[in-house]
Amino acid sequence: MIYGYGKVPASDHNRERHIQHFVDAGVSPEQVFMEEVGRLPIDKSQLPEVVSILNTGDTLFLDDIDRLGITYQTIVDNWKYITLTTGADIVVIGQENVFDSRVFHECEDAGKALEALFINLMSIIATRERKRQSKHRREGAARARENGTILGRRRLEGAENIDDIVQQWVEGKIRPSVAVALSGLKKSTFYARYGKLKKAARHNILQNDDNESLDYEILKEQPKD
Repeated sequence: MIYGYGKVPASDHNRERHIQHFVDAGVSPEQVFMEEVGRLPIDKSQLPEVVSILNTGDTLFLDDIDRLGITYQTIVDNWKYITLTTGADIVVIGQENVFDSRVFHECEDAGKALEALFINLMSIIATRERKRQSKHRREGAARARENGTILGRRRLEGAENIDDIVQQWVEGKIRPSVAVALSGLKKSTFYARYGKLKKAARHNILQNDDNESLDYEILKEQPKD
């Protein structure tokens, strides 16, 4: 069985023109899976559905090698699964001279060696891509720190005496709604702060800004409404 899988921009209303590329390659229009770019989240891709119906001897035509994934490693993993595990072939329309696994099968034993070499080459490219991206992230983070940019999630601002407010609430001196209002935090964030203080009390490791140990034994008790 021959299948086709491609993507078309959501703004492109000439869907039939894209399907025709697969028809010209020998794919029946009924066997073409075409999804709209930007319409579905990346995790809603139809690729898993297409791969699940492939059997040994089937051929999957793609309109671009990127249809197998957004990173080289994902492309390599999906290529290996489809061609080696499933036993199907992959052909990229317009790039058959590079991406056509049928060539390897036609060469029998020599083809297996060539396919292994081809996959290894793709794996090397994937590894280099990961290292390059990792290097760029490290360099970007270093430049950001030099410029005084805060990395990661920003700490939510609240009252300076937030810990005292939490403890007063736990001791029943103020009502929960009052404690939340005084803290200047969202209700969920306030209770999250209480959870952290309770955990710290359990391990007796909480310290204030002056690195003096704080006694939060009272936090081990259930708060009073």
